[in-house]
Amino acid sequence: MPVDFKYKLDTSSKKFECPNCGKKTFVKYRDEKGYFAPDEFGRCDREVNCGYLMIPENDKTIVEPKPREIKPIQYIDFDDAATTSTNFEDNNLIKFLVSKFGVDAVNDLILQYRIGIDQTFPSTRDWIIWWQFDVNGRCRSGKLMRYLADGHRDKNHGTTWYHKINPKYKGFEVTQCFFGEHLLPMFPTKKVAIVESEKTAVIASHFMPEYLWIASCSKTGLGYHKCKVLKNRNVTLFPDLGAFEDWRLKAQEYGWSIYSHMEKNATAEERAMGLDIADYLIL
Repeated sequence: MPVDFKYKLDTSSKKFECPNCGKKTFVKYRDEKGYFAPDEFGRCDREVNCGYLMIPENDKTIVEPKPREIKPIQYIDFDDAATTSTNFEDNNLIKFLVSKFGVDAVNDLILQYRIGIDQTFPSTRDWIIWWQFDVNGRCRSGKLMRYLADGHRDKNHGTTWYHKINPKYKGFEVTQCFFGEHLLPMFPTKKVAIVESEKTAVIASHFMPEYLWIASCSKTGLGYHKCKVLKNRNVTLFPDLGAFEDWRLKAQEYGWSIYSHMEKNATAEERAMGLDIADYLIL
């Protein structure tokens, strides 16, 4: 007689970070309604090098995983990040924000989020550096992006990381955290809002200061190891159009709230553009 299991391995191509080996080769279990089981339940596709398998029904690991090598987190020297806090007046994105908010408000946002401007490397000079300072105030690295005069990203140029262009950090391996994570201990009772883009977090912080705005830095940037710093915090997700379903599952998994007004009211054109909350706030 066939057995009807409550949970089954997800049959889509979606993969997550394995809780044992850290590689994005982890297939999760879903229940009959399509909801993911908690992060620890699933199977790693790296059967030889990892072998992790945890089944929700019996809450036991039935394949003994190979021990994961825990590498120490590497950090950027604080002085290297501090030297980029200059020459804001000629940067495209900063000039755009000043035109919307005024000089004083933008200066406050620069200081609050520890934004940098590259002045060292010829290929990225005058690019914004979105530094990732963790909950302990240590710098994990910085993502560099070039912006146009209208405040949008220059898509003729890709993004890069500070540790990749500075030869001082050859062999550096980044362990990402939330952009704005360093603000969490400064505002321990404030409601937390998570968006995908660093720029969006900065803009939303100006318009909706009742929240502490941080950025996941990617659509898939809500893994357990990053999100555990938000334990016992009141968190609301503000997904970009097109990311709502993925983030809804994350909200359910962590017991968070999710903002759905955009998803319910967006036009087809807005969905095609993949707008986020900053696009509506700054109109």
